Formats: sequence, structure tokens, C-alpha cells
Amino acid sequence: MIRVSTFCVLLLLLTACDRTRLDKAGGGLTVSSDALALPDTFVGFPTKSAVTLTNSAASARSVALVVTGPFAVDEAILLVPAGTDLTVQVHFLAQADGVFEGHLTLTGDDASLEVSLSGRAQRPLPCGPAGPCVARTFDAVSGRCIDAPLMDGAGCLFGTACFLESQCLAGKCVGTQ
Repeated sequence: MIRVSTFCVLLLLLTACDRTRLDKAGGGLTVSSDALALPDTFVGFPTKSAVTLTNSAASARSVALVVTGPFAVDEAILLVPAGTDLTVQVHFLAQADGVFEGHLTLTGDDASLEVSLSGRAQRPLPCGPAGPCVARTFDAVSGRCIDAPLMDGAGCLFGTACFLESQCLAGKCVGTQ
């Protein structure tokens, strides 16, 4: 009788601690969020954010990543070692202005997870010429046009009719008359 009871207790403990069975039931994979709102951006200026993929299983998991909409990931397949977290970078690549939605689907051996993605893009400000020796470019971080003097010796962006062989010097367009 004691042998049978001891055997039953051992069998019960082994069954309750069977990681393989738990892994098959839930895949051992979790993701940090079921929705990811990427930072607002400007058309033509990618932005990124991340989710964390956790493998709580006792063995490594191969995970396929599929993205829809104007979003992308660095790799299409990841190997997530047992008991680890991996950061998955999601890029927002807006080619038009507006609000965009998509999905990141992570599919493992026996589990599939989905993250809703969203992002908003607007057109950058048009940055007209600032001067013959000043480069004006749009800065997506500040959301405005930035002026920077051209290097000495650079050709003037648009010369004047009064100068021959014009070049920039100390931020001014100079040349021979």
C-alpha cells in the first residue's frame, strides 16, 4: 500500500511538472504588449519602437515574424533561446501622410501571437533655399527647417550674375567680377 501511494505521488508530481506539456499548451512564448503605437513621424523619415518577445519554455523556439502595413522588422525568423527575452524592433516607414494600422504576427512551433501596430505621419515642411551658401534641410526630430553654412570652397548653390567662378567663403558667395 505504501509503495502504491508513493508511486502515485511521484507520478502526480512528474505529470504536474512536465514542461513539455505546458509548452505545447501555451508555446512558452509571450509578447510584452498586444498593441504598439509607433512615434509620430514625417513622410520619408522612418521611426521605430520595440516589443519584447519572451520564451519561458525549456527549449529554444523558432519564431516567424510577418508584418502588414507600412511597418517592417529587421529579421523574418528569430531563434529565441530558452528562458530569454528578445527585443523586436518595429520600423514605421510612411510613404504618405495619414494614420496607418498594421499587424505583427509572431508564429512559433505551436503558438501564434499578434501585435496591433499603428502610426501617424505628416508631410514635412517644404524647405526652400536659404541663400547661395546655406544648405537648408528638414529636421524630422525638431519638425522644422535647419540652416547650415556650406564649407568654404564649395560652389554657391545659386550664384549671382555679377560673379564668375563663385564659391562660398565664410558663409558668403564670393568670386571674381
